[in-house]
Amino acid sequence: MYQDSGLDVFISASLKYPELSAVRYEADQEQLIFEAALQGELSSEKQTAFEQRVISAVKLFHSFKGTEPRWISLEYRHYAPGLILLRYRRDSYTVSEEETQLYIELLADAFKNQVYRDSANMEIEESVKMKVKRNLIQKISREDAETNRFLSYREGGRVRVFNK
Repeated sequence: MYQDSGLDVFISASLKYPELSAVRYEADQEQLIFEAALQGELSSEKQTAFEQRVISAVKLFHSFKGTEPRWISLEYRHYAPGLILLRYRRDSYTVSEEETQLYIELLADAFKNQVYRDSANMEIEESVKMKVKRNLIQKISREDAETNRFLSYREGGRVRVFNK
């Protein structure tokens, strides 16, 4: 059930990208979910265009690497006028840190001033990342399925990680 690259991407994305309001790692479902909060309204045409752009860019990225993503999906959830949560779902086996960087660049380009960002910039030492990873590996390795889902979210320059 435990898959090292998915966990690496979860930790890296959680710590590195203030554009992501939350990152979910569901080891038992073999998926990562990157969530970005958008402000303002989006036309259905703009939503569809972004989805098509992301899917074709990710597929092209994987073709250069000689791999193929198992699945990719984007979902827009409209919570209130002017507040949209964009969820990018990927399988944890083929997603990579480089692909995550590509997605963030596409997100920033498409929704320039609409992405809510945590204003604090964080520089995280590799030793801290390794400690977080060791702790999560221990939890994933247990038999209890409840510890195989993790949620991280940013708030005021801090990243909080919870069992889901």
